Amino acid sequence: MPRVRIRMHKLGRYAYLSHLDMVRVLERAIRRAGLRLAYSQGFNPHPKISFGAPLAVGVTSTCEVADVEFDGSVSPDEIINKLNEQLPEGMKVDKAVLIDRRAKSLMSEIAAARYIIRMTLAGPELGQLEDSIKQLLDRDQLLLEKTRDGDVKVVDVRPYILDMKAMAGETLQIEACLRTGSKGNLRPDDLVTVMRQYGVLPPETIGVRIHRIELLVERDGRLVSAI
Repeated sequence: MPRVRIRMHKLGRYAYLSHLDMVRVLERAIRRAGLRLAYSQGFNPHPKISFGAPLAVGVTSTCEVADVEFDGSVSPDEIINKLNEQLPEGMKVDKAVLIDRRAKSLMSEIAAARYIIRMTLAGPELGQLEDSIKQLLDRDQLLLEKTRDGDVKVVDVRPYILDMKAMAGETLQIEACLRTGSKGNLRPDDLVTVMRQYGVLPPETIGVRIHRIELLVERDGRLVSAI
């Protein structure tokens, strides 16, 4: 049973699909493509599809990565071609690779994610933003209040910001690499909250859009692409 790691998009209106909806859409596309999924054993077998680091609803992505096990021989090119015949625009597969079935689970390997945060209105000037980001990263602590199950907890999120820089484009942009996974996790919308709280972004900044561009795993002490 080959295990294949695929990378797909989540764009446009499909950004509002939940994690479970993504799994269902992919499973349906695989069946319609005539590819045979492998299933777990037991009383209630389920398809062997595992996404890494689910996204918050409303965040777009060009790097939704999933491990899929197939029942029978199949090539990466065949998977890409057949799935893209069934998947809608905005959810196409652009890469597939065979991986060792004995490899760790994708979820356990994910260590970080890279995002682009775009601002369309009322953002600072590029030079001012660069200076503010440098001052933010120079801080020893960045405290964020998080509420879970009714309890408020103050968390130092500075260790979870691995890299961040301002970029010019059609709109002002920030590229950020954030910890994701078992060693810590910082959501990009929480990073936006931190930037507003510490004066990097003015409170009135609106039109903020978040896009994930890469998932990373840790190998030999280095962060590398998950696929």
